[in-house]
Amino acid sequence: MFLRNLFCCLLFFIFDGFVYADSNDIIESGYHLDTIDLSSEYLCLSVDSISALSSLDSSLVIVDDSLYNVELPKKLKWMDTKLFYVTHIPLSLISLGIIEKQFDKKTRQLRNDFMPSFHDETDNYLQLAPVVVLYGMKAAGVKSRSSWSRMIVSHAATVAFMFPLTRSLKSIFKVQRPDSSKPNSFPSGHTTTAFMTATMLHKEYGYLSPWVTVGSYSCATATGLMRMANNRHWYSDVLCGAGLGMLTTEFGYWIGDLLFKDKGLNVSDHRHNKFSKYDHPSFLSICNGVNIPFNDHFYDKSGDIFSPTAGQSFGLEGAYYFSPYIGLGAKCCATNIDLADDYDTTCDNHVIRYCQVMSGVYGNLPVTDRTSFCSKLLLGHAHFKGLECENCDIDAFSVICANTELGLTYKLDTHFGTRFSLNYNILKSDNVLTEKFIHTLSIGGNIIFHF
Repeated sequence: MFLRNLFCCLLFFIFDGFVYADSNDIIESGYHLDTIDLSSEYLCLSVDSISALSSLDSSLVIVDDSLYNVELPKKLKWMDTKLFYVTHIPLSLISLGIIEKQFDKKTRQLRNDFMPSFHDETDNYLQLAPVVVLYGMKAAGVKSRSSWSRMIVSHAATVAFMFPLTRSLKSIFKVQRPDSSKPNSFPSGHTTTAFMTATMLHKEYGYLSPWVTVGSYSCATATGLMRMANNRHWYSDVLCGAGLGMLTTEFGYWIGDLLFKDKGLNVSDHRHNKFSKYDHPSFLSICNGVNIPFNDHFYDKSGDIFSPTAGQSFGLEGAYYFSPYIGLGAKCCATNIDLADDYDTTCDNHVIRYCQVMSGVYGNLPVTDRTSFCSKLLLGHAHFKGLECENCDIDAFSVICANTELGLTYKLDTHFGTRFSLNYNILKSDNVLTEKFIHTLSIGGNIIFHF
């Protein structure tokens, strides 16, 4: 009896280790299945309780003359690892920034079209708002993820890594700022700092409410947008800066976790990546795309003909869903269309500029827990700025517009996602530019925050 038990024990350790089964993972397999009352989260099947293993390659075990099919622990998928969890969003932002680089001038043209003289220094202070809130809450006694010492070490490691990295990249790439002031545009230091402080607040107090995360990253996003509005940075600078800010913060907290281990950890890290296709996909997002006109030609007041060419679209969008399938939302975007004359030449002055404000119904069709198809039908108002230059004279006008979309959304995280979309726009022209309607197709994507 002793030798038999010893032999079973050796086989058990070599091939399976200890067999743990959740109560929900034990199913009846053709034999009588007794009801097992588990006193703990897992059931440990000891060697003495096992009469035989039906197969070394199988999870069938016999316990007290009953046959059970036990779902053995599975290998960890790479998308479930901590490394993927802390890097996939920052690296996605950096990748988007690299892709956006070739469209920087068109995106900047929108800024020059709609706010050429904008100047505001609020971004100098807004970048630090999340960390001020963080230390204020900590000083007030609100329980955070980390103790004072653990948090300070994590933040010090973050800052010690982030600032030299940012300065080094600026020196290496020497990208000229949009205002031509200095060759140190890439990446945006303000945006890197803003997303660093936002991630600090998220990691320490994000467990309290998702709105803590919404508020912190809203401040960071506003900082990045203001850097663009102030003509100090390109859009690619802001995207890459956002990714670097998040990535360096994760590195700093990794250093803190490595040094302190479980000491001073008040709230355990919880990965809220439990996706469900039946979640309500309410969101706020930044949308950006290439705007392609379908009209063959436009004409000005004197009857001169111009050929429209691709422009750029940039804006903000959000929707609240009442169910996994339907919601209400709104979109505000600025768009331009380049014009070429009979000689197929374009200049900065030959640009049609208009702003759209629309609202309507949003639809969502879940495919998997992470992906879904989305659509919308919006109605609203579009205002065209006047255009007066050599060989082109167009008055300002306002019209009714409509927008519909077909898109594919992918959840990177419980709160973050991205979307590829095709937006069809139709605008009533009232015999300005063209006889009836202006038709455009915007191809682009959204950076999404789900709430």
